[in-house]
Amino acid sequence: ISKGIPAEWNWTETDKSLPYMFACLIFSLVMVPAGRMQDKLSPKLVASIGGILVGLGFLLASFTTSPLGFLIGFGILAGAGIGFGYASATPPAVKWFPPAKTGMVAGIVVSGFGLASVYAAPLAKWLSSQYGVQKMMLVLGIGFFILITGLKPLVMLIWNGLSCILQAPPKGFVPSQGIQEKIKAVHDKGNLTPTEMLRTPQFYLMWFMYACGAGAGLMVIAKLAAIAKTQAGIDLGFILVAVLAIGNGGGRIIAGMLSDKIGRKATLFLCFVIQACAIMLLSIAK
Repeated sequence: ISKGIPAEWNWTETDKSLPYMFACLIFSLVMVPAGRMQDKLSPKLVASIGGILVGLGFLLASFTTSPLGFLIGFGILAGAGIGFGYASATPPAVKWFPPAKTGMVAGIVVSGFGLASVYAAPLAKWLSSQYGVQKMMLVLGIGFFILITGLKPLVMLIWNGLSCILQAPPKGFVPSQGIQEKIKAVHDKGNLTPTEMLRTPQFYLMWFMYACGAGAGLMVIAKLAAIAKTQAGIDLGFILVAVLAIGNGGGRIIAGMLSDKIGRKATLFLCFVIQACAIMLLSIAK
């Protein structure tokens, strides 16, 4: 979005960065209550709320040229919608499978989030170049309404939208497990309630590590094209974003499967080491 902002809007670089920054912040904060809502209510409802919020956010941004309008529309509303959508997909999917496959299932589900840029980046670039940023936001906003919620007034068809696919297992459902997994589950003393988890220092340490790792990655994603142009003198734009999206989506699946094999902590440590090395190499790339 920031690359397509017309010069006549007189936005500063800070203005261009704020909507994305707020979207990431609101997205991460909203995931907590959204996760609770999908447990108490239903994944379908939470996913539909997410689609409505993203659609409304994009539509609001399409009718303004001010940084504040984009901050509210894209940063706050769309960011909250993304949080609702993200929180509604993974929990029900994980519940259908045994604990030994939690990492793989979660990785497959969230890989869609990372792979979205493969089609979203070229689509957004084409729309903005052909019709401008505001028309691009309008088209994408309507698209979210149609694909996620299936609103009848918009599509003139009787269908329920993609959110109807999400469904938690019936009450009392237990995924099939092997004998060793059952024995481990019975003797596992590490299962804590949310309140007990929040009382442990390990939770805050892991949260801080994750925040640092995610922050570093998001900083690169936000300015990837500019970094490539400055460091290597190439202007590939959305192509770099699409390539990064493939690595992003594929990495989520690989990391999830690896965490099932070697454990979550070991996988986190390995990912952080690889990320640190990659960022150091990026800093000296020419």
